[in-house]
Amino acid sequence: MAIVDDDDDLAASIVQFLREKGLDAISYRTGENLLAALETSRFDGFILDWMLGEGNIRDLLPAVRTRSPGAPIIILTGQIKAGGAQEDELESTLAAYRAQLYEKPTRMLSLFTALDLGFEPAPRAG
Repeated sequence: MAIVDDDDDLAASIVQFLREKGLDAISYRTGENLLAALETSRFDGFILDWMLGEGNIRDLLPAVRTRSPGAPIIILTGQIKAGGAQEDELESTLAAYRAQLYEKPTRMLSLFTALDLGFEPAPRAG
């Protein structure tokens, strides 16, 4: 699992929790670091902070989805109420890249469960 967040403490906490649950996780501070890693590594899932530095990760998502077409992508943000993240942009991004949104702070178990399920649609009754 690849974790991208410029909050080093949060990224380390997520990595530690996922490793305790048996997942191989590594953190990256920037989108550029993740792009470089994607050249040589394959990831089964991603947890990406929406806001990195002065911008967001929308431009990173095409490369992530191309290299890992079926991998779950979780986008984290704590910026909706503060106005740093616009809901309409988030909504279109989530739909375009089949991603899920979790607001910070979030429970680590929620992130693990989402990755573990892989966002596969549940069978419908009837």
